[in-house]
Amino acid sequence: AGEIVKAGGPTVKNVSGFDVCRLLVGSHGTLGFLGDVILRTRPLPQASQWFARPADDPYEVFAELYKPISVLWNGSTLWALLEGHPADIAEQAATSGLVAADGPPLLPTGSRRSVPPAMLTTVTGEFVAEVGVGIVHHAEPQATGAASVERTVALSAAVRHEFDPTGRLNPGLDV
Repeated sequence: AGEIVKAGGPTVKNVSGFDVCRLLVGSHGTLGFLGDVILRTRPLPQASQWFARPADDPYEVFAELYKPISVLWNGSTLWALLEGHPADIAEQAATSGLVAADGPPLLPTGSRRSVPPAMLTTVTGEFVAEVGVGIVHHAEPQATGAASVERTVALSAAVRHEFDPTGRLNPGLDV
């Protein structure tokens, strides 16, 4: 309808509702266009270090950490990226039983899946999970049939037609 829409804001986890930003970005210009983008940045930390420790339950360690940048878990080992003042990082690592690591684990390339936090400890096979984010990088490809792909394509076309019935936005792009 030619309306100006403002979307986005502070990142809040466990939010329900529509994610207009991702809808617009994922539409490749078929639902609207971005006229103004504001990116917020933060300064580089004084220190940044990966740590690791054995962990059967990633949430126990996750709860002990103060604002970790990244927490990864493969079912038996937890890796945490801590940033800030070197003394604070060392104290936090020691308190949580973490030891310095060379870096994060390699992420399996089979598939990426979204998993509710309560289901994370039930994931099987070779994987690395992003704790607190809900993304699981799995070694095995996700099973998808031709019917599933066809439904996804049909749904995408229906959404595009609903918002842009005359095909004016990004003409020629088939989504």
